[in-house]
Amino acid sequence: MHILYVDESGDDGFPGDNMFSPDNAPSNKFVRTGLIIHDWKWKKTNDVIADFKFSKRIPKDVELHATEIRRGKKKIIDSQTKKRIVGNI
Repeated sequence: MHILYVDESGDDGFPGDNMFSPDNAPSNKFVRTGLIIHDWKWKKTNDVIADFKFSKRIPKDVELHATEIRRGKKKIIDSQTKKRIVGNI
């Protein structure tokens, strides 16, 4: 069995009701990507991510974004409470 993770960045311009209008213009760039991993490798991958979060004092329920990791200086904000969690990644 495989696990598929799909994510997107940007806005494709179509709202949830699929009624396009000029007010719902898309982003200049829209990207959708996917990652497929064998289910037997999932635990190891998840453990690596959990260890990284633990080492940086990032709560388990906070999403990681590649931009913040790459920059290494962006503050991580808890999406639920909107509070700053750590200074740097």
